[in-house]
Amino acid sequence: MAKLTNGRVPALGSVAPDALLPVRPNVPFLLFHTPKNWFVGEVEVQDGKKISRQLYWLPKLKPLPLQPGTNNVKAGPDGEGPDYMAAQKRIERRLHGTLLSRPHQIQQYLREHDCRDQRTKRRGLYYTTAWETPEAIDGTVVTQHDDLGYHRWLLSLVEDGTIRPPHPTVIEQLRNRRRGHIPRQGNHAHIPGMAAKLAATQERVDREAAALIPEAAP
Repeated sequence: MAKLTNGRVPALGSVAPDALLPVRPNVPFLLFHTPKNWFVGEVEVQDGKKISRQLYWLPKLKPLPLQPGTNNVKAGPDGEGPDYMAAQKRIERRLHGTLLSRPHQIQQYLREHDCRDQRTKRRGLYYTTAWETPEAIDGTVVTQHDDLGYHRWLLSLVEDGTIRPPHPTVIEQLRNRRRGHIPRQGNHAHIPGMAAKLAATQERVDREAAALIPEAAP
């Protein structure tokens, strides 16, 4: 049975020591990837002592909330975590995807924070990725995002063989889809606001054309 030990993710390290986050508790989640989901992001690369940024096609991950009764997740026996075996089978067999469910993978990307629902005053845990840092500021939660760190980790998933490199046909389809927006937007460039939208689309097309396709390390 695929499950979380005692309903909790394995040994995430220290719980955030800050004040209780004023937010409703949520459920832990696993991240997964399917072969057609990729996006372009910047990654810091080092060549000797020089550090620069390079555009890469990176795997776009989605969360699988471990909420029994949803997304093919079932309640496990008492004292054990939710059973996500059916969800894993669907992702791997029907969607040909990759579920990042091994303990060392979960430790890499999942973090838990103490929180309290402002309405019900119920305490619990609030789960985020390792690259999100939520803070309690004047009764609200403000979250900082470490995009460069997250992108570096996504690239490493391809380089170490966890996720297969994208098929060239998939990347070409994604590039063509974006290129197809330009003629349609160009026909309406005289409309206020459309010129800026067209320029933004062209910039994304250029980024996608320049982005490298990652490969598994030899």
